[in-house]
Amino acid sequence: MPISKSRNQIRAVGVEGSRDSSRESLANREESVKQDLTRRLKYVCANFSSGDFETLVTDMTREQLRGERVCGSRLRPC
Repeated sequence: MPISKSRNQIRAVGVEGSRDSSRESLANREESVKQDLTRRLKYVCANFSSGDFETLVTDMTREQLRGERVCGSRLRPC
């Protein structure tokens, strides 16, 4: 049975598939970092309101992931 898709179509599907898995991986990593920070900070920041605590964890998660992306690439000023 002959394959009806061209090589370019097959490559495009492969690239799109890797983008999806990369997005899932990033989402999983983000959730993992967020859970870890929440676990470690909940006792230290017990006096924070839930909104302030969520903002802190979100900001720290973003900075952690940003730092991981920068690692291995040339550092640029903020």
